[in-house]
Amino acid sequence: MSGGRSTDRGRVIAEQGMDAFIEQAMAEPLAEIFAPFAEQVTAGIRDRYESYDPAVLAPLLTGVGGSDLPDPDAVAMLPMPVLVLAWDGDPVHPRATAERLAELLPQAEVVIAPTLRDVLGWSGRVLEFLDRVVQAK
Repeated sequence: MSGGRSTDRGRVIAEQGMDAFIEQAMAEPLAEIFAPFAEQVTAGIRDRYESYDPAVLAPLLTGVGGSDLPDPDAVAMLPMPVLVLAWDGDPVHPRATAERLAELLPQAEVVIAPTLRDVLGWSGRVLEFLDRVVQAK
């Protein structure tokens, strides 16, 4: 369930620099969820990453790529309500990770977004979830 592609991205930044990383990101095929907005997404890649400090982003991406879920027994002991948001085609946080969390967490609510419109509606989902959790107390 780890995101190996992130490790590679971190290595590109560390070894070749941000420009190489940005060019590689712009050349990668987009996840299907973003296909209707390919031009806008690709155009925004440079703006998205240019402001990041390469000394911070490279190890961050490498760390994400090399990590996995904690011990399943430890995760299953978490008693609080949890909202897990995922989108189809996410290379860093695959759907399988969200589904595994749903299996492990006793109070998990999992939302898998099939479209970008659904992803954009997450802020409303989070507010609804928090309202329910707070009212339940």
